Amino acid sequence: MQKTLYIRDIASVADRIDRALIEYIKEGQIETFEGFRHFDILAFDWYDIYDVEAEPEKILIYLDADDVFFLCENELSYRKAVSVFHTADTNERAMYDFLQGLIRGDTKHLEQLEDTIVGLEDAVITREEECVHEIVNLRRELLRLKKYYEQLQSIADELCENDNGLLSEESLRWFSIWESRVERLLRAVLNLRDYLTQVREAYQAQIDIRQNELMKFFTVVTSIFLPLSLIVGWYGMNFSNMPELRWKFGYPVIIGLCALIVAGEIVLFKKKRWF
Repeated sequence: MQKTLYIRDIASVADRIDRALIEYIKEGQIETFEGFRHFDILAFDWYDIYDVEAEPEKILIYLDADDVFFLCENELSYRKAVSVFHTADTNERAMYDFLQGLIRGDTKHLEQLEDTIVGLEDAVITREEECVHEIVNLRRELLRLKKYYEQLQSIADELCENDNGLLSEESLRWFSIWESRVERLLRAVLNLRDYLTQVREAYQAQIDIRQNELMKFFTVVTSIFLPLSLIVGWYGMNFSNMPELRWKFGYPVIIGLCALIVAGEIVLFKKKRWF
């Protein structure tokens, strides 16, 4: 029998699955892969990669010599399972087609993510505030994809081990192909994470450059007014016998000297390209 159903409805196939195993499944004690003498159980959190708001939902696959059941946690995963499930001549083929259907189109989606990151790299300089949110969201999305494909890769590894000899040589070849595809998807996600890290570093470098420019501006302003502060401090001292105080041109000369100092510093800084 080949069938898709909800986990809560597993009792409907109780005549084909051991009662103790049914309770075991209902309690959610299944890990990624468990191989028994006459059957295998696969479990993973299916993630809708096209909907970043969707939460992962559990999917279980029960396989023995006579049956293959696809057990879904909730409606979203059930609709996905129904859309990719097709009956086949053998249970192994039905399971392979199901697993292959889960990742069909994922490569195109990862290419779109790559295009998004490329565009983000170009926008780092012009849209600073938006880039922060985009980088954070993309990092979160790539982390979820990494966890998802790592689950599938673990399942593929265990399937290809075929410790209980449940799978035929031909089906092992199919699952080996599926394992290679999952591995490529995982490798693509890791490459995108590295690329996004480089974009993030470029963004941080741009922030550092702007901060350095700002600090240089304040340094130049401070340097311009530092000699003026010295002059103000000098003539602010309470010495009544300073000759400049009794000279009628003392005040205009000091003003002119301050202006000359500022103008000279501005010319010097521009020549040095400090601002």
